[in-house]
Amino acid sequence: MTEKEKVINIALGEVGYREKETNSNLDDKTANAGDENYTKYAKDLDNIKGFYNGKKNGYDWCDVFVDWCLVKALGTERAMRLLNQPERSGGAGCGVSMSYFEKIERLFKSPAVGDQIFFTDGESIYHTGLVYYVDDTKVYTVEGNTNGGQVAKKSYPLGASYIRGYGRPLWNESANVEEDKKEEPEKETKVATIKVIAKEGLNIRKEPNTECPILGAYVYNTSKDIYEIKNNWGRTNDGWICLDYTNYKKSTDSSNTSSRKKYTTGRYVVNTEVLTVRKGPGTNYDWLRYSELTSNAQSQVYSKCGYKPNGLCAGVVCDVSEIKGKWGKIPSGWICLDYCKKQ
Repeated sequence: MTEKEKVINIALGEVGYREKETNSNLDDKTANAGDENYTKYAKDLDNIKGFYNGKKNGYDWCDVFVDWCLVKALGTERAMRLLNQPERSGGAGCGVSMSYFEKIERLFKSPAVGDQIFFTDGESIYHTGLVYYVDDTKVYTVEGNTNGGQVAKKSYPLGASYIRGYGRPLWNESANVEEDKKEEPEKETKVATIKVIAKEGLNIRKEPNTECPILGAYVYNTSKDIYEIKNNWGRTNDGWICLDYTNYKKSTDSSNTSSRKKYTTGRYVVNTEVLTVRKGPGTNYDWLRYSELTSNAQSQVYSKCGYKPNGLCAGVVCDVSEIKGKWGKIPSGWICLDYCKKQ
C-alpha cells in the first residue's frame, strides 16, 4: 500500500463521524453529536507539541481532518513534510494550508487522487478535503465538517468555479507503507485476489454483515487477497468486505450462489449508517445527492439522523417496486437490499 492509498483508506474509514456538542465522547463516531466543532481529530493534533500555533478543538475542522489523516497514516514528521507545514503553523486554516502548497509550486488546476482540494467563495478559501477518485466528469472527495458537521463523501463537476485548486503532496509512489494490522497466520492460504470496483470505496467490517462496526475502507482499484468467503463476503487481513463491490466472479465459487438471498418487492428498512441511492441497479450507476431524493425520502432522512447525507440513513423506510438481483427500485432510485431488512 502506498502512502496516499493508506491516507485515503483512513479518511474513508472515518465517513459518518459526527462533530460533538461538548468535549466528551470524542472517539465515538456518533455519540454526543452536536454543532460545537469538538472532534477527536483536533484532540489528537492538539496533543502533538508544536503541531499548530494553538489549540484547535472547538473551531472549524475540515482542514484539521485532512492533517489528521496524514498524521494517522504516516506519522507527524512525514505528514508535516508532505503538507509543507512548519512547526506551530496556522495550517488548521484552509487558506494558510493552500499557501503552503503555493510556496513550493504544488497547487494545480486539475485533480489527482491524493490531492487536497480547496474551495473558494470568490474572496477566501473556506473549505477543504481529500480527493479519493477522479473520472472524466467529476472529482470525488472525502471531507470533514460537511453535511451538517460530519465526515462524508462528496463529488463535484470538474472545472467548477468554486474549486480554487488542488494541493498535491509529493507522495512516495513506490514505497509500501507498513500497515497497522495483524499478520495472517502462516498456514492460511488465499482463496482469491480481488480489486475494488466501487468508485466511492468499500467499507471493511468486523464481521460478514452490514450490522457490525466499520473498521476502515478501501479506495477504488485497491487489490487485496481473500482468505475466506462466506456468501457474498470475503475476509482480507483487515476484516470483511462485500464482494459485490469487487471484481470477484461468483461463478468461481458454486457454493456461493446457492446461498444467495432472494429478494421480493415490498417494504424495507435501511439498517446501515448511510445507504447510497443510485440511478440504476448497480455500482456502475451514478449516485444521487440528498437534493435529488424524493421529498418523502428527504423528510425521513433528516428526521432520522438530523443532517443531510447523500443517501438514506438507518431507519428510513423504503417501498421497493421492482427487483433486479440484489437491487431494489424505490421512488428515489435504486438501492442495494443487502443493506436493508424487510418489514
